Amino acid sequence: SSEEYKQLADCLKELEMLQEYVNQSLIQSDNMSHIINVEKKVIGRESIALRDINRVFKREGAITQVESDKKIKDQYYFLFNDVLMTTKIIGKGSYKYKSLLPLQYGSLKDEDGLKFTIVGKDGVAQHFIANSAKEKEEWIKDFRDVFDAMEKTKVFDTDLAVLMAREPPDALIPSFIEELLKYIEERALETAGIFRISASKMHVLSLIDQINRGISIDVPFLEDHVVANLLKQFLRNLPEPIIPFAFYDEFCAVYNSDDQVGCLKTLVQKLPDANRNLLKRLFQVLSKIAAKNEINMMTPSNLAIVIGPNL
Repeated sequence: SSEEYKQLADCLKELEMLQEYVNQSLIQSDNMSHIINVEKKVIGRESIALRDINRVFKREGAITQVESDKKIKDQYYFLFNDVLMTTKIIGKGSYKYKSLLPLQYGSLKDEDGLKFTIVGKDGVAQHFIANSAKEKEEWIKDFRDVFDAMEKTKVFDTDLAVLMAREPPDALIPSFIEELLKYIEERALETAGIFRISASKMHVLSLIDQINRGISIDVPFLEDHVVANLLKQFLRNLPEPIIPFAFYDEFCAVYNSDDQVGCLKTLVQKLPDANRNLLKRLFQVLSKIAAKNEINMMTPSNLAIVIGPNL
């Protein structure tokens, strides 16, 4: 019967989901085994936590690093999906920890011969020489996989158009930003000094790093000022601001207009759809904050001071 067929289809779907869960669990277990094995082989890294449910082991091997034209040949490297760990060979299968290079915001440069360069998020470059063409090809492939994966999950420091391309067709603004705005709209309209009071810088940067790595964070469990600071940081770090650079002079000219509101309406309509939609949603929330300024002490003027430079 049709009912029995539906039950069978539902059962098969659940089995497929269970199989996927089992497969993912096996992959995670295998990956964690690799990481634990690395921990056993590397001494002096006790203060560096390698075990992270989101960390993926990619490869390891000895390659020559070049510093000030000097070749360093006794180094051994462990590549993960977010960091490159440098160690020194001290025996067969035994290594001493030297440094950890975060790869977020990093880049790869393929150079002539067996050379290639990795640039970390702090702009520091590490130059390498592979032992063979095949080895170079393998290292470069894995580094590219790491950087490509990071670009696909990065939210902060990412162009608005790129973020919107990841969203469903009916989305008006990036889903994560909507989550932040909704939090403020529902829970922080009366919070004193919202957007003005700073949160812990280290905490905010840690959250940004997690978000950019594709790690989900529980926004409802964050503090009001942390959420507000995340939103400000997102706006501040857009490669092209909500009001694009090309519109800067036109928006500044509104100050001397006899019809400031009319000019602003015209200019806002000229903005790209993604920019206009985000600006509209942001102002919806800001207007609600301003309406409660007797409680939160954030008048339109105060909001303009702390938000304006980020637009």
